[in-house]
Amino acid sequence: MRRFSRFLIRGAVAGPPVLAILLSLLPADQLMLWLYGAALALCSLTLLLFVMVQAYRSPYGAYWRRLGQQTVLSFCLVVSVVALNWPMRTAFILSRPALNQAAQQLLAGESMLTPQRMGVFRIVAAELMPQPDGSTQVPSLWTDIGSGGDHMGFVQSGADRPPFIMWSAMRLDRDWQFIYRAE
Repeated sequence: MRRFSRFLIRGAVAGPPVLAILLSLLPADQLMLWLYGAALALCSLTLLLFVMVQAYRSPYGAYWRRLGQQTVLSFCLVVSVVALNWPMRTAFILSRPALNQAAQQLLAGESMLTPQRMGVFRIVAAELMPQPDGSTQVPSLWTDIGSGGDHMGFVQSGADRPPFIMWSAMRLDRDWQFIYRAE
């Protein structure tokens, strides 16, 4: 029984940062990541309070103090994922060559077969969207298309604002943004 309870406690310590990293890689807008991150951070803080009480009351104080340090690290990881969204940015950096190639293919007028994997991401649709003034075309690589026509994915708009109504946007570098476009 003792081993199982230690397994559960260690899982509770490791669970929030692992879930935060996985959630940041899913196609979701930034607000959802913040909400999930706040809930996961609250779980970590609740566990930290429990661990601190156990460290004070238990004859195994050294074990609980070490677990408390791990819980603080867990909390810091959750906060860093929510604040910086580094898992998404890292996945983008790994996928950027494939995304750039797809954007160049679209701008050259070539069609793309979708769905297809581009680096870490699965692109379900690709299109060129005209700027409102009609001057340029914006390559858009969508990772998710909602049932109501909402789109989520990568847009290569440079410093310009993409030509649609957006719910949220996250600038990934000087050329690319990850956006949630509402219809």
